[in-house]
Amino acid sequence: MASIFRTTFLVAVGTDSKWKTMTDLIAAARAEPGRVNYGSWGVGSPGHLGAELLEDLTGIRMQHVPFREVSQLYPAVGSGDVAWSLGTLPSSSGAYKAGKLRYIAVAATKRLPQMPEVPTAQEAGAPAGFDVNAFVVLVAPKGLPAPVRAKINADMGRVLADPEIRARFDTFAFEPISWSPEEIARAAEAKSRLYEGLVKKANISLE
Repeated sequence: MASIFRTTFLVAVGTDSKWKTMTDLIAAARAEPGRVNYGSWGVGSPGHLGAELLEDLTGIRMQHVPFREVSQLYPAVGSGDVAWSLGTLPSSSGAYKAGKLRYIAVAATKRLPQMPEVPTAQEAGAPAGFDVNAFVVLVAPKGLPAPVRAKINADMGRVLADPEIRARFDTFAFEPISWSPEEIARAAEAKSRLYEGLVKKANISLE
């Protein structure tokens, strides 16, 4: 109905990790199939399925370690209990600022303005297509009249154009998006197809 923002994920390792690039991570996983582990904030989360995407693109196999809460995940990465994880800037920046994490790549086709020194995943050695993001939209019950949907969409567009709102989003590396209802539907369908394929291929149970 109305789009709000999209957020990109970074690949994080512990500060003491010997991995400097995605090439290092992939090589380590290829050398010991199923031994390298990664953490996420739950089965079926973007962090989990994003790592499954990397496995699918590279043919490597790793071990997933799900955590109950994000607050448990990044300390575990920082201590080396798990080798790596995906994370957004706001969710992982606490551990990063504390010197516990190092970002080796942005899982996107362009660098983050907030972390310009961190290369894209492809620049760091990952295959093209390793793009992990999430988007946030407003939804409403099916059957909402088209004029009402259009007004809400237009109103949200005006809010997102506010410089103060954009400045706050920028703090969290949130990218404002202004999609039409039709574009939202297409984006949601594409994300659903991608995740459905990964879940089926890896035989992931979401129960």
